[in-house]
Amino acid sequence: MPLARFHTIRTNIDTLLGENLGIRQVLPKSNYREGQHAMAHLVAGTINEQKTLVIEAPTGSGKSMGLGIPAACILESNPNKAFIWSTGSKALQAQILNKNLPYLNLMFPNITYAVLYGRESYFSLEAL
Repeated sequence: MPLARFHTIRTNIDTLLGENLGIRQVLPKSNYREGQHAMAHLVAGTINEQKTLVIEAPTGSGKSMGLGIPAACILESNPNKAFIWSTGSKALQAQILNKNLPYLNLMFPNITYAVLYGRESYFSLEAL
C-alpha cells in the first residue's frame, strides 16, 4: 500500500479512536482506551505489511472495534480487497454481526459484510 494512503488510514484511526474519540458520533458512551488505540495501529500495520498478529486482551477491552476500525479503513481505501473476521465462538460471532458490524457500517457506509457459518452449524442427514 502506498505510504500516503497508509498515513491516511493511521489518521482515520487517530480520529476515531484517539483521545478526541470521533467514534462517539456513532457510539456516544465510548471511552478512550489507550490499548484499543494502540491495537488498532498494530492491526493496520500488520495488514499493510501482510504479516500475522496475535492479540490477547481481557473481555471489554475493545478488541472488536480495535480490529474492525483499521480493517474498515483499509477496505475503504482498497475496495477490491476483502477481510475475513473469524471467531472462536458463536456468541462472539453474534456480537460482531449484531453489534459491531452495524456500527462500523454507520462509520464506513461503503463497506459490506456477510456471515458464513461452519458446516457444523447446519443440519445433516449424515449426522443422524
